[in-house]
Amino acid sequence: MAKSKKSSSMPLYLSVAILVLVVLGIILFLFLNATVLNTGNLGDYIEGISDSGFTGMQVVFGYTESTEGVIEFSMEILGFSFVALLPLVFAFVGVILNITKSKLISLIGVLFLVAGAIMMLFTSNYLVWGELFASVAELLEFNAGIGSYLGLVCFGLAALVGLYRTIFTIK
Repeated sequence: MAKSKKSSSMPLYLSVAILVLVVLGIILFLFLNATVLNTGNLGDYIEGISDSGFTGMQVVFGYTESTEGVIEFSMEILGFSFVALLPLVFAFVGVILNITKSKLISLIGVLFLVAGAIMMLFTSNYLVWGELFASVAELLEFNAGIGSYLGLVCFGLAALVGLYRTIFTIK
């Protein structure tokens, strides 16, 4: 009797897991603080300054503050940052390359996920300041925020799942 050949759905589950982790990392990065102001001891003296920062959406796509009233005034604080968009693009490219059945291309996808995770950690270095804030920004120091760290963890887990998928399930 010939054995019936079972189709394994494990690579499909792993591909879906990679996609879910990347989407979760992107959502956490975009909506939580991607950068926070490093206040040192200053945060102890000035109330409310310790939680100052920008979300990933503001870092990537820019942020404009405007006032309403007698005088309407609009001021660009952050501009569009293509370099801050790269971790998100790398993650999507990593997911697309990980879907393939080629070990080499899937491994390249894992490397894209790792590059996106590492770049996520340095998001505070990619801030593009508006014209009025360029001189003041030199005095401020920003660190990675919780959104960057959670995005890093999700992208890193996606890379590990992709590596497992590449090594053990692709023939």
